[in-house]
Amino acid sequence: MKGSHERCGSHTLPWSRRDLLYPVPEAMSKEKRIAVPRYVSACLPPWSRQASGSGRIPLRIPRGVHPYPGVANTYRTDARLKGDSRHAASPRSGIRLSIRQRGSAAGRERRRREGCMKVLLSTPPGNTTELWPPLGLLYIASSLRATRSDTVRVIDTFCENLSTAELVRRVAGAGPDVFGINCSTHTFLSAVEALKGIREAVPDATLVLGGYHATFAAERILRDYPFVDFVLKGEAERSFPELLDRLEAGTSPASVEGISYLEDGRYVSQPLAVIRDLDALPFPDRRLVEGIPYGYYHKDFRITFGKFTTLCSSRGCPFQCTYCSCAAFSQRRWRSRSAENVVDEIELLRDQGFESAVFVDDNFTLKKSRVERICDLLRERRIRMRFYCEGRVDNAPYALLRTMKRAGFEVIYFGVESASRHVLDYYKKGISADQSRRAIDDAKRAGMVVLTSYIIGAPVESREDVQRTIDFIASTRSHGVQINILDCLVGTPIWEAMVQAGIVAPDDWKRNHRIYEYNPGGLSRAALEELQARGYRDHLKAWKNRAGLREFFRLMRTNRTGRKVILGNILRIPTIRSLLEGLKEHATGLVPAEFEVPPRAVLERMPLQTPISLSSREGEPTATRDP
Repeated sequence: MKGSHERCGSHTLPWSRRDLLYPVPEAMSKEKRIAVPRYVSACLPPWSRQASGSGRIPLRIPRGVHPYPGVANTYRTDARLKGDSRHAASPRSGIRLSIRQRGSAAGRERRRREGCMKVLLSTPPGNTTELWPPLGLLYIASSLRATRSDTVRVIDTFCENLSTAELVRRVAGAGPDVFGINCSTHTFLSAVEALKGIREAVPDATLVLGGYHATFAAERILRDYPFVDFVLKGEAERSFPELLDRLEAGTSPASVEGISYLEDGRYVSQPLAVIRDLDALPFPDRRLVEGIPYGYYHKDFRITFGKFTTLCSSRGCPFQCTYCSCAAFSQRRWRSRSAENVVDEIELLRDQGFESAVFVDDNFTLKKSRVERICDLLRERRIRMRFYCEGRVDNAPYALLRTMKRAGFEVIYFGVESASRHVLDYYKKGISADQSRRAIDDAKRAGMVVLTSYIIGAPVESREDVQRTIDFIASTRSHGVQINILDCLVGTPIWEAMVQAGIVAPDDWKRNHRIYEYNPGGLSRAALEELQARGYRDHLKAWKNRAGLREFFRLMRTNRTGRKVILGNILRIPTIRSLLEGLKEHATGLVPAEFEVPPRAVLERMPLQTPISLSSREGEPTATRDP
């Protein structure tokens, strides 16, 4: 299941990564739901914790309906039990499958009457200031509601900053039949810790794991953490409903797209799932996470204002950056939604009161004609929301950026990574420093807020190379920067090279690692962190001159989002005071003589901060949108 995006730049999409709007079962009458029974659960996942004294397990079949005519409502399980597993012959095919007894008698009776499962989806525990909705989970939830009559709930543990214990208590209180959670490399250990607690608290629930890390380490996860019943690899909007269909019908899930599980110790697996027709997916139902104050914050800097969400207009990446696992996750297939389908969703968001949205596409600007069509439709339908997106510097001409700005795209994010040719070649980035400089200048000229990300620490990179990148940051003076120390993430070409070199320890796959752990002959951790801090200082210093001041006021005048970011985070911390003092020093003739920098005591009473340098939080991924 597509979880948090471990992807280009330093940002992600949670699980995945529309003609059908919110086909929720609540809209159906109870009579209709009962008339179309679904929950027939003769066969359940492995590792049953209990053994029936009689050796007979009741089929959960709605009253008056039998899926297999002539077969009794109970059948005898095989007398041989292996570990925690029970094995039974399917009434339909004779396939031997592991099964688990689940739930109380009252719960089974309720589900027998209603013909549905209780499904609970969650992000993993963690701490973040980047409050983005779990878009992938919402896609899966909407797909379940479109094709089945289950009761579906979503817990955004990550953005609610819940602890593992708090998540386990919530899940135990809900008593789901099926619990699904996503993870990236950075959140894998917290995800499996939560699953272990949930297995103990709700022993009869089926536990499903998805996301980037689970996709690339499925067999290891299943063997090391036997309380995980299934791993769904890739995009799970089709595979998750299909898995539940198989569990209901008592048939083998072995052919479910993207599935992995163990059966009698044998690893069963299908290739990861990649959905081609994105227009066929229902829109993600954001009402499932109402009440959470989503927004984009970074170290107390507020970057979004009003009701905020995310959306995805395309998936996948055709490029092969060595620090990124997006290409492997998507099998290098870029797939897009039609412009009409995208704008239909945006129109719905506007009607629901959303004011701004981040496109989480890895390559939003890849197809110029599609972007232009989206912009034309936004203007035709008079949609005045604010949008943020990511683009490649080699695919962002000025004319396109200007068209985007007029349609409401006010912030663009570029992954520049380095100013050195040989470092970019090592990353297989396929761009040049000159292209990056031109794209930054063009986006500024178009009136957009420009955010850029950089990666330092490549094995081929010297201190002088990093300094060249720092000088590039200062000279291009983008409005916000992220400087990340290179991570070695499971599923990336860099990780695979480390494995082949024999320098990866047996359990290293369970967490993220910085490059200095595997490159003792390169720049040390202390050196990289010092260069990272210097990069932020020099970026801030680059604004403390007449040119920076002119650009500052131009942004205030021409960009609504820039104006809101500046005015909405009114001056508080010493960094901002330092910036203003520097601007004052060079402001002769540009600002009134009576302009004074507010005293420290005044600044500290004012709310929040202005995002000039977007330094990464502790442990933030280099190429990931968590979770």
